[in-house]
This record gives sequence, structure tokens and C-alpha cells, in this order.
Amino acid sequence: MPGVSGCDVQAGKADIKVSYDPSKTNAEQLLAGLKAAGQSAKTK
Repeated sequence: MPGVSGCDVQAGKADIKVSYDPSKTNAEQLLAGLKAAGQSAKTK
């Protein structure tokens, strides 16, 4: 995904930590991508 430099995922009810370049993407775009893929997603 453009702008993403790292991701830390845990299985099950996942906590996902994403490092990204704010000049290329933002949290709303990341959440929209997850939701488009059929995943429930929200910020903490």
C-alpha cells in the first residue's frame, strides 16, 4: 500500500499497528481499504 512503511498484526481479534507516510496516505484511507476488503476496522 503506498505510504505504508510497516505493519504489526496479531491473529484473532487483531490489533494492527501501521506505520505510514502522512504525505502519501492517512488513517481514513487505511481504514477504507480494510473495510473495502470486508474487514471491520476502527481507530483506537
